[in-house]
Amino acid sequence: MNPGNDLKDLVRLCRENNSTAQEKLYKLFYGPMMTVCSRYAKNPDDAVEILNTGFLKVFQNLDKFDGDGTSLPAWVRKIMVNTALDKIRFEKNRHMETVPLNINDDEFYYENDALSNLNEEDLISIIQTLPPTNRMVFNMSVFENCSHKEIAEALNITVSTSQWHLLTARRTLIKKITNLTIKELVRNG
Repeated sequence: MNPGNDLKDLVRLCRENNSTAQEKLYKLFYGPMMTVCSRYAKNPDDAVEILNTGFLKVFQNLDKFDGDGTSLPAWVRKIMVNTALDKIRFEKNRHMETVPLNINDDEFYYENDALSNLNEEDLISIIQTLPPTNRMVFNMSVFENCSHKEIAEALNITVSTSQWHLLTARRTLIKKITNLTIKELVRNG
């Protein structure tokens, strides 16, 4: 049994408005896509809203999907990320300024046992505390492997502003994780 063919058949049935197939596709991708949406959302309710809006777009645009079953997860993921970015852009009411910056990534090498004690939910919760633009840039850079140029184009900002937001996000996350380690040491000490 070929999973790619199974997904291809599922897509065909979804295109025919088969509600059982649509429900199956939704359930199949719910977990991984909720993780993606949660990283961009400021809270769980927003993540669910992004997820459901994203799935609506998936079902409305399945006729435009021309890949095989194996490329479907990447296509759905891209729709979820774009839906999250659209929501954040829509809610953003302030203008971002350009900040010239020279970043040395070596500054961010950080070894911390707290990371090994955190689970995925803890990390998502910490990421959700970032300001919206920092969170978007961080997610696009770290999880989507976008270049600063791609991020700048997607968010309508400059490359240096994208770099500044990533720098700020990393510093904030390091500080929060360090504080968790200190609290854990005090609790267990």
